[in-house]
Amino acid sequence: MKSLNLKKAFIILKLVEESNSRLSLNEQVERYVEQSADIIVDIGGVMLTSMLIGEILNLHEVYSKQWKDSSKRLKLANVSDFNLKVLNQVKLDRVVDIHKSLEDAVE
Repeated sequence: MKSLNLKKAFIILKLVEESNSRLSLNEQVERYVEQSADIIVDIGGVMLTSMLIGEILNLHEVYSKQWKDSSKRLKLANVSDFNLKVLNQVKLDRVVDIHKSLEDAVE
C-alpha cells in the first residue's frame, strides 16, 4: 500500500477586492488557523489600502500570539512591486513573510 509523506501543511487564501462579507479578515481566517502549519494570503491583483494593511497587521498580531511556540507563519504571496513598496514603507515586511510569487511562499 502507498502512503503519503506530508512535508508541510499550509492553506492558501485568495484575497479579492470586492467582497460581500461583513466579517473582518481575521474572522474569515479564524476557522482555518488550526488546520494548517502556515496561512498564505494571496494578495495578487489587490491594491493595498490602509484599512487592509491594518487588517493584515491584526492577523499577524492575533496569530503570532497563538503560534508563539510553534513554527507556524503568516505569509503574503503574489505581492506586486507597488504593494511591496507600500509594505516596506509601513514596515510590515519586518513582521510578515512577503513573497513575490505563490510558489516562493509555499517553499
